[in-house]
Amino acid sequence: MDNGDIEVELYDHSEAAQSSFGGDVSTIYTVDKIDLPELAKQLAVGFGGDIPSKATLPDHLTRFFDVQSLIEWLTSKSGLDVRKRVDFEV
Repeated sequence: MDNGDIEVELYDHSEAAQSSFGGDVSTIYTVDKIDLPELAKQLAVGFGGDIPSKATLPDHLTRFFDVQSLIEWLTSKSGLDVRKRVDFEV
């Protein structure tokens, strides 16, 4: 993000989302800029190796098997305060 936060966005294009909400549903998970050093430390613990720099941090997030695995780790295993919001495209 322009303000330095990192966002992970999960889109739901399913028929259930279409019928329930009238369009696509997007769930956005945000790690605040102030928490990025801790995010980098936690990634180093999980994957081994050096703590990623601020510049390479987004690339390290792509090491997860898929976006759902990344979200699961961020929200329940990273120990970070991750904000969640849902957008409905109606």
